[in-house]
Amino acid sequence: MEPGFYRGDILFLTQPRTPLSTGDIVVFNTGGRDIPIVHRLIKLHDRTETEGGLDILTKGDNNWGDDRSLYPRGMHWLAPEHIQGRVVGYLPHLGRLTIIMNDYPAVKYAMIALLGLFVLTSKD
Repeated sequence: MEPGFYRGDILFLTQPRTPLSTGDIVVFNTGGRDIPIVHRLIKLHDRTETEGGLDILTKGDNNWGDDRSLYPRGMHWLAPEHIQGRVVGYLPHLGRLTIIMNDYPAVKYAMIALLGLFVLTSKD
């Protein structure tokens, strides 16, 4: 979702109590991916009067087109159950430590050893 958020930013989410609106930044997952996607709502289609339901279309701020190519084959809209939360705040760069530890396991083991050393050498 660059330039708004970057890899390593920690996002704070809330379950939307108020209706979603165009421009909201949401986290969604269509079921086929391990990592959820953070993108902006660009179009809402309310079908409650005819068929019932809400159709949602998203787009990344830095993408040239909407996210239909990211949805599973045959899916042109998201449903509200795909939305995991609305972004209400973030802490920049705080998640980089976990990314580094997952990308470089040696760093993770060194951190564990360092924390263990602090525990063993601390005075009570």
